[in-house]
Amino acid sequence: MRYIAKVHVLDVLDQVVISGYVYDADPITDPDHEPLEFTYQVPGTGLSEPLPWLLNSLYRALVAEQRPPHGGTEAGVPMGGSHTISGSSDRSEEVMG
Repeated sequence: MRYIAKVHVLDVLDQVVISGYVYDADPITDPDHEPLEFTYQVPGTGLSEPLPWLLNSLYRALVAEQRPPHGGTEAGVPMGGSHTISGSSDRSEEVMG
């Protein structure tokens, strides 16, 4: 396995948004190289130094990922689920009736 990832960390008003993707680039373990996309949103802390801000934001996204989701979760879901902002989905759901 050989993982490749791209992560974006953005300070948006009073929130920090961490998004990106990761995939296994090894043709033996994952020949299709399907990426896992992610988005997390955590409250901002007001840190003014770049490196502490980045590390703190990444750490808080990790902690948010490890917690079991509750009713109003702020963590994003992998592609195919509801999006954090729009509440819509990438896939159409089959409707009966």
